[in-house]
Amino acid sequence: MTLSPNDALLIIDLQNDFCPGGSLPISDAHAIVPLINALAARFSHIVLTQDWHPPAHISFASTHPNRQPYQTIQAPYGPQTLWPDHCVQQTRGAQVHPTLDVPHGQYKLHRTAVRIWDGRRSDIRFIRFEASASKY
Repeated sequence: MTLSPNDALLIIDLQNDFCPGGSLPISDAHAIVPLINALAARFSHIVLTQDWHPPAHISFASTHPNRQPYQTIQAPYGPQTLWPDHCVQQTRGAQVHPTLDVPHGQYKLHRTAVRIWDGRRSDIRFIRFEASASKY
């Protein structure tokens, strides 16, 4: 693979909650970390994203009495799958995996999807991604 000085590596949501031991784990997700570390060494620009939910997010089952993860509720904008609490802002689960080694990472994007409902219709008007960037 030939890289130019303008190429960037995007590292998407490599967070503790999505790894074994997290609240929404993907089997063996941590196994990709050494490969990402090796790839990252070849890039001048690194951008990391983090799933970044506020506490009591509408998509969390714990926000809805008598509901369990993976059930579906009817939200004002349409069906919403309920998830275990995960990647809550400022928690260990929201942090990037501890063995990720990208000291030259430049930006970290905290993002959450917000469905916009205009109050008059039952369909989704659009989905806005809210993001804030900080130096890594």
